Amino acid sequence: MKNCATIVNSLKKKIFSQEFKSNHRSSPQAFTRNRKLSFEDLIQFLCQLRSASAKTELNSFFEAFDQFGEKSDDVPTTGAFSQARKKLNPLAFKELNQSLIKQYYKSFSIKTWKKLRILSADTTTLRLPPEKEIIEAFGQPNQSRLPLVQVSQLYDCLNNLSLDAAIDRYNTGDRIMLLSHLDHLSDNNVLVLDRGYPAHWLFCLLQSKSIRFCVRLQTNSFKELSTFIQSKATTHTLTLYPTSDTRVACKKHGITAQPTQLRFVKVDLEGKDPEYLATNLLDEDDFTIQDFKELYHYRWTIEEDFKVIKTRIQIENFSGKTLHSILQDFYASFFTKNLAAVLTKPADESIPDLCRTRKFPYQKNTTYVLSLVKKIWNRLFKSIKISPLIERLNQLCLENLSPIRLHRSYPRKVSKLNRNFYQTYKPI
Repeated sequence: MKNCATIVNSLKKKIFSQEFKSNHRSSPQAFTRNRKLSFEDLIQFLCQLRSASAKTELNSFFEAFDQFGEKSDDVPTTGAFSQARKKLNPLAFKELNQSLIKQYYKSFSIKTWKKLRILSADTTTLRLPPEKEIIEAFGQPNQSRLPLVQVSQLYDCLNNLSLDAAIDRYNTGDRIMLLSHLDHLSDNNVLVLDRGYPAHWLFCLLQSKSIRFCVRLQTNSFKELSTFIQSKATTHTLTLYPTSDTRVACKKHGITAQPTQLRFVKVDLEGKDPEYLATNLLDEDDFTIQDFKELYHYRWTIEEDFKVIKTRIQIENFSGKTLHSILQDFYASFFTKNLAAVLTKPADESIPDLCRTRKFPYQKNTTYVLSLVKKIWNRLFKSIKISPLIERLNQLCLENLSPIRLHRSYPRKVSKLNRNFYQTYKPI
């Protein structure tokens, strides 16, 4: 609990610092007058996973302060909120997220695989309000539908943290989106990628940065893979030589096209077609075929995280219709989700011992955790003594665990998502 309290106090100190305010306000004059909605209150309010109307959420946020004698006077109007948020740089939440992650890795004993952090990148799409400003920024693939954007994140699969998030036009490819995350990778990582990423130029780039990787291949990805499949072998190390297309792509991205030593691995799946992986983890003694089966399976956690972002947090239920407000909500949602994971880290560490005699392994109920964090958010950065608050949060988390039913597998159902979010008709 002490580590969690230290992290929150450090974030609080940053939010209330003059330097942070100066770096993320629109002008030196912004947030200098004594207003009902201060810079610090605005930051906290935007992080509160709002889904109802602005007025309902403002009432709830400031009345919660009143209950503890920490805020008085009347509640800001929706107009005051709209004017105040125009003066706040959306990248403030990105900086808070980076600060949170940095402190987390320093404060806790993190989960690793063979002493490596398993990181994964993946993309999804989001629907945005059909406003002219947004269409000009991101385009509109289909004129009869809502504007779509491509969203990518870099995710720590074992520690359940979003290390970085990016948003771009709908037609931006997975590989290009990945480039924005590479600065967050280090030599103690292994990057696990799905079938949308393999390309020789990308392998050259990752090798040039000494990044370990494991990438799933489509059966027609490389002619060398076809030879490997026909050989019936389970693993094989070979050299991939650059083609003319590879040289052009490498030149475009400022890297040297060069032969790349790769290991192809075949992973058999029960009742399914085998997986074919490409990796620069070449040592067959240190990294067996069974190891790669386990490694690639961990990538599924990023898919589950996108489910949380889109259905639990309802990231598409934006609190505004301007490009500025979209970006604020986008970065704030990732920060809040990460903070919820960090605050309940003590519960995570207690679960194995607590459930050692139970029939199934257990895990946190993510939806319940997010709802608890939303309820205590305004106390978290206002109360002086936050350790009891964090302790109670973890206690409630342990009292409401969800079982993990192993070896369950169901075919993926592709269904049309009909639910849209309308600014005019917010839920209560």
